[in-house]
Amino acid sequence: MLAQSWSRGSLGKAMPGVADRSGGMAVTMAFFMVAALGITALAVDGAAAISAHSRLDLAADAGALAALRSAATAYVLDPKTDLALAEAVGAQRFMAQAGGITGVSVPGVGWGCTSNTRGCSSACK
Repeated sequence: MLAQSWSRGSLGKAMPGVADRSGGMAVTMAFFMVAALGITALAVDGAAAISAHSRLDLAADAGALAALRSAATAYVLDPKTDLALAEAVGAQRFMAQAGGITGVSVPGVGWGCTSNTRGCSSACK
């Protein structure tokens, strides 16, 4: 008889003042599952951001090297050459490397000629 009074459904009857707790664990687990889902979503977004950052770093390095190589070749051929071609080559290489990442664009560099800068076009001097 005592074993029957301690069964799950009759706990409140056997011990006055104690509420029935059936289903409480399901609510707790639901809260923890929502929290775990949020943490997982943050981890996935963070990994995607880190991956995009490293791809952009590699693309920037490749673009800079391509622009430098083009500028060096052009300078050897003609020291008074304009750097616009090198800028275009670098931008093209950058976009080839990072073109798959959404929201990526290449602004103009604007070399900014000064009187002592070699390689500027005649319009800058």
